[in-house]
Amino acid sequence: KGVNVFPKQIEEILAEFPELSSEYQIRISHLDGKDTMRIYVETNGSVDFLDMAKRVATRVKSRIGFTPLVKVVEIGLLPRSEKKSKRVIDERYD
Repeated sequence: KGVNVFPKQIEEILAEFPELSSEYQIRISHLDGKDTMRIYVETNGSVDFLDMAKRVATRVKSRIGFTPLVKVVEIGLLPRSEKKSKRVIDERYD
C-alpha cells in the first residue's frame, strides 16, 4: 500500500525537535521490491544519535503512517547552497 508523503509534512515534524538543525534531506530508493525513504537530519552532537533517530522515526510513523529509516549526522554534513537546498533525492530510477 502506498502512502503519499510531502516534504512539508516531514519538515513540520522535524521542527518539533529543538535538537535538530533546519537542514534535512530525504532520499527515496527501491530496495527488495519496495520503496524506502531515508531521512537525514543534523544535530549539534549533544544527543544520542541512535535514540534521536528512533524518536524521529516513531513520530513520522505516528503522524504519516510509515516508518522511515532515519540517519542522524553532525551539523554541517548535509549539503548547503546559496539557493534552496535540494531536500528530496529520488534514487529509484538512477
